[in-house]
Amino acid sequence: MAQGASILQNKMIVAGPCSAESESMLQEMAELLKSQGLHYLRSGLWKPRTRPDEFEGHGELALPWLARIQKEMGITPIVEVAHPKHVEKCFEAGIKNFWLGARTTINPFAVNEIVQSFENKAQLVFVKNPMTPDLSQWVGAIERVRKSKVQEIVAVHRGFSHFYEKKLRNDPFWEIPLELKKIFPGMKLLCDPSHIAGLRQYVPEISQMAMDLNFDGLMVEVHPSPEGALTDSKQQLNFSEFQNLLQSLQLRSSDQGPSVELEVLRKKIDEIDQRIYELVAKRLELIDQVAHHKFKNKLTSLSYERFLSSLEARKEIARKLGIDEINSEQLYRLLHSWSLEMQEKAFHLYSSQNFSEIRQ
Repeated sequence: MAQGASILQNKMIVAGPCSAESESMLQEMAELLKSQGLHYLRSGLWKPRTRPDEFEGHGELALPWLARIQKEMGITPIVEVAHPKHVEKCFEAGIKNFWLGARTTINPFAVNEIVQSFENKAQLVFVKNPMTPDLSQWVGAIERVRKSKVQEIVAVHRGFSHFYEKKLRNDPFWEIPLELKKIFPGMKLLCDPSHIAGLRQYVPEISQMAMDLNFDGLMVEVHPSPEGALTDSKQQLNFSEFQNLLQSLQLRSSDQGPSVELEVLRKKIDEIDQRIYELVAKRLELIDQVAHHKFKNKLTSLSYERFLSSLEARKEIARKLGIDEINSEQLYRLLHSWSLEMQEKAFHLYSSQNFSEIRQ
């Protein structure tokens, strides 16, 4: 067993290409997994693409490839299913381990149909989080899968979609999977760093973050030649990068209590956070005054030109302070959204009352 794999022996590592492009490619991947002491091969057969006319997988034509690898090499294939017909075809090929993707998890009708098709024969089912940051949807999908009495359910955190430019493809919102872990304490929780990252260079740091948060493992996209991959070419690791990832990950203990030095640092952070919240409170007071002025002078809550110029000014401040520009933009967008929400509430209040009496 390779050194990296031995360090992660208590973690569940699932790896493989985004799409099953050929039997030879899957064979290479299975051999790599076996050399690392790993057992789970992920591979997409039916690919739900965002836009039409893109490669959508080989479908059931690739099932014999996975079935042979399962039988001859003892590697367990994990297949994404989005329709009861997919489940039926997998069962016919002797494959009983599945994952529900984000596009499926978000739809309770689809989850119900798939769960009913398991017929108490599914062994291992991975449930990815929905595309939107909605914990209740994720919980609901897992609860529906539970009703099918599968042998084991594993939750997979792949991040959440956003509409603005960011460093990462998906927002991690780490607090959501950690909250899920509280709801289902006995269930394994994996991280899909490939979909969170969007670019392969960020996969190691996302993977390490998941280990630091005590996730139970990883589900990583790996391809022998990612640059030529038919799907998700930018976020897949090549074989060498995957091996380096396994060797570089560090598992840190959470059992030992914090040191005095760490407690001092945390205290300083708490004090800074206190000041930040006090400043936010002052900002909200000013927003209330802005809303009063705008309502009195019949101005809209949003001045788009002002927003754009303010955003650029904040990004310039971030650059000078050495703060990540994309994350600073996200922070300002959050503050601005909060500002608009407050102004609209104030407008509604002023409209429903005698405005002249409100600020005497």
